[in-house]
Amino acid sequence: MVVVPTVKFAIPTVRGRETLRIQMDSADRKMVRREVSAFVRRVAKQTGGRLSVRAHSIEATSPLLTLSGPGPHWLSPGDVAGLVPGRTDLGSPDMILAFVKVGGIKGPAIPVSHLGAAYAGTDGIGEAAFAGITFRTGWLDGTGTVALHEWLHGLRFTLTGTLGFPPASFPDPDRGREGPDCCPDAPSGDGPYADHLLARHLTPAMIRALKALTDRPVP
Repeated sequence: MVVVPTVKFAIPTVRGRETLRIQMDSADRKMVRREVSAFVRRVAKQTGGRLSVRAHSIEATSPLLTLSGPGPHWLSPGDVAGLVPGRTDLGSPDMILAFVKVGGIKGPAIPVSHLGAAYAGTDGIGEAAFAGITFRTGWLDGTGTVALHEWLHGLRFTLTGTLGFPPASFPDPDRGREGPDCCPDAPSGDGPYADHLLARHLTPAMIRALKALTDRPVP
């Protein structure tokens, strides 16, 4: 994962444009670590230990200066590419989770369209899937639900786009119970539904294919 501790971003105001400087404090960093650790544990638990995630963290040393979209905004691979030294420091990941703080509990904040935005491939970082998580204080609760939900998008991209499994075999994490390919008894809510996808839709054949893909040597 990539933690971006500082954001300097101009937003329109009634007086013109104002540059916001938003900084993660120690509590924010601790919450991000809790979120990722909980997500890693949930993957192992819901797959009965058949699949595990190895998380590696780096911190950007330069501030984030761009966000995608006209406003509300989101975090794209191109926004982060200039802050990441390259795949060597990241350890040739299968997916990159990037965390950016966009505001506190109160006061000015950068308007964002979603808590997370997922991409099948990265631009300027490598071929890994990508998810940009833009949060305000209090939006992450340390249960791993946000990180798991975004990681499931990357997992689905890999299963269907790289490994050739039919899209219907692993439902879209965003569709929930409304998706045509999910079980009638699937639970509602992002957290329970994410656990359901791992426990009920990630088949032994998928896990074998994922392990064969991730365990092969990286050129």
